[in-house]
Amino acid sequence: LETVARVPYFAYQSVLHTYETLGWWRVPELRRMHADEEWNELHHLLIMEALGGGKSWADRFLAQHAAVFYYFALLAFYLVSPQWSYKFSEMVENHARNTYTVFLEQNGPRLSRMPAPSIARAYYHRGLVYRYTDLTTNSTEHVIHDRPPCFDLFDVFNNIRNDEQEHVKTMVACQEFTTGDVEQEIDFDSSMEICGASCDVLSPMDPMFLKQSYGKTEESVARAEWKKWADSINSENDDKAKIQNSKP
Repeated sequence: LETVARVPYFAYQSVLHTYETLGWWRVPELRRMHADEEWNELHHLLIMEALGGGKSWADRFLAQHAAVFYYFALLAFYLVSPQWSYKFSEMVENHARNTYTVFLEQNGPRLSRMPAPSIARAYYHRGLVYRYTDLTTNSTEHVIHDRPPCFDLFDVFNNIRNDEQEHVKTMVACQEFTTGDVEQEIDFDSSMEICGASCDVLSPMDPMFLKQSYGKTEESVARAEWKKWADSINSENDDKAKIQNSKP
């Protein structure tokens, strides 16, 4: 799902870049905002992959091909109506936020016993964490927030849930922007100060990241615990399906 979640922001950037190239409409602020959102969703994807989410060939095939179809559909949608495209993204992000909330409520204690993968801790402890509210210039000041905790899987999914809430806020603001009903001005010069004086650009392929990784042993434990739990849930579902099918 996180493979597909990145697509809207890339599609919006594509259309906006084309408009700029043709000299029709130039709003670099929107492109910058969507780039930051896509970067945030990328790290959600990397976190899920660190937990084994990309191991299945069938899952990768379905997600990648769905993402291509979704991309071209969103291009057409955004060309017709940016406002309704943003409204659609708002609903999708709101659904994601609610889904993560339910997941945390139902599985909080178990998640708290599983360590966070290293890419999650690197991103939330040193990376540029996306917060829409820090980009508004009508606030009294730009607050440098403390880093969100990221020590176990409960922290990880709670941070991702909070990220989705920030995307909801952003999509609402984008709708207001496209209709001219803007209450807040966006200041992108300060966006790089959201997390402190130095926000590293992190990638799992970066030699510095690999050098500073939190350890493969702990990473393997986190993934093994997550897989063990996932297998137990899948086994329960298979048993329920067999019982259901055996009924006359």
